Amino acid sequence: MKIPATVAVLTYNSGETLERALKSVKNFGQIIVCDGGSTDETLDIAKKYNAEIVFQGKEFKNEDGSIADFSGIRNQCLEAARHEWFLYVDSDEYIGDKLESEIADVVDCNDRGVFWTPRRYVFNEQVAECATTYPSYQVRFFHTSLVSGFIKTIHERIHPKEGVEIRYLTEYMYVPVDLDFTKIFKKWRYYLDLEARRLHPLSFRLWFRKAVRESLIGVLYFLRLFKVHIVCRGKKLPIRLEMMRVWYQYALVYSLLKTIKKW
Repeated sequence: MKIPATVAVLTYNSGETLERALKSVKNFGQIIVCDGGSTDETLDIAKKYNAEIVFQGKEFKNEDGSIADFSGIRNQCLEAARHEWFLYVDSDEYIGDKLESEIADVVDCNDRGVFWTPRRYVFNEQVAECATTYPSYQVRFFHTSLVSGFIKTIHERIHPKEGVEIRYLTEYMYVPVDLDFTKIFKKWRYYLDLEARRLHPLSFRLWFRKAVRESLIGVLYFLRLFKVHIVCRGKKLPIRLEMMRVWYQYALVYSLLKTIKKW
């Protein structure tokens, strides 16, 4: 019997990873694949798993076809959902059997809520036990009656209604790490550009406050990196990847300089 919940996945030429993602959620009652115009085997894989295909709205995209407003597209998936329970995963992520069982129990009890979902990185087919960003939680599972939709054009998140307390799931969602640093750099450069456009224009005062905050986060990541690689005895993410997280914070500060309006 299928779990009466909707799972949504955004795709664009995601054929290399999509089957693993959809296989992990095959027991859910509805799978939505929201596609951005894939030309590889993405849509064939989606059909194999009986996913409902929704095409990303042009109003949420740039002229080159890249996504300009992630929340707008996530909200498309919410509108297409047939079930009141909603889970979303990225096309390169997957859930484990234990998380599926935990979600099934919540849905079966109709214990309505909005839930932080713990995540673990995976590389070289092994789960990383140590990372600078652990514990890594994102709100990925919720009852739609308790939320008002996704917000923010980039680094989007679901917005719980006023007074709704966010609770915690205990089992993990898995996030495979691509160690092709050229791809990572290109992807993060794209995110930096979107973030700069989202915040434009900034006053010098607001930029300075943002710069201090992001710089402190960079320092925190660096200190955590030092601690992780000295103290933790488990499987660790590559140092180069962890250092890129530090780089991102300072690259964001620099990118936002372009958004400062004249004062």
